[in-house]
Amino acid sequence: MLLSTSITAEDGTITVSARVDAPAAYDALGNKISAATADVTAKQDLTGALTLTLHVGADATANNQISLNIGAMSAKGLGVNGLKVDGSNDSNALDAVETIKEAIQKVSTQRSALGAVQNRLESFGRVILFGKKRWVYKNL
Repeated sequence: MLLSTSITAEDGTITVSARVDAPAAYDALGNKISAATADVTAKQDLTGALTLTLHVGADATANNQISLNIGAMSAKGLGVNGLKVDGSNDSNALDAVETIKEAIQKVSTQRSALGAVQNRLESFGRVILFGKKRWVYKNL
């Protein structure tokens, strides 16, 4: 159940109540769609990995394509969903620290890969711009 919190300014009381639109969901365009709470909680992690290939050159050779793999960066995809730090000793906390360390490394590796693709796209853009300038100067 989703809760809504409101504070009354006059006396500072806090009121917590169930949201009337709790079973409501919204699509990518912001349109309200109906969904039962059980349907929403039963969904699997839909933010999985994404793989795509961009064609950036004039011919169909492999060196004119940029492949991009984006791993699942959700809490579930990073393995940090449901971490426990409680217990009678520090083993849960130590395991959580190790899991968080691995998640940070995964995010860092993904950012490096995205940065490499960005650099390659920017470089290709500069090549196109330079070629366009040469063509304009040549045809003046």
